Amino acid sequence: MQVLSRSGRTDTSGGVMIFITDGEYACPQDEDEEFDLNNPDVLAAVEESGVRVITIAFSDNAADTLENLARISDGKAYFIPDGNVP
Repeated sequence: MQVLSRSGRTDTSGGVMIFITDGEYACPQDEDEEFDLNNPDVLAAVEESGVRVITIAFSDNAADTLENLARISDGKAYFIPDGNVP
């Protein structure tokens, strides 16, 4: 989201972001909340941006926040269980 904003684009609607992760939520407590996927302000900003988020988690126990992020952005969530990758 920040990259799109810095590029000078004022309209991010129609954009797509692919978010690849190991599925674990590991945001340190002292980090800025602007990256916290549990923060309602962050989720509202994603929803308002019009950017679709596609999440891909390589994990048996991926965080529920990934599915929620995809849902609110009209994206998709994919989960690939451990051991299913070459």
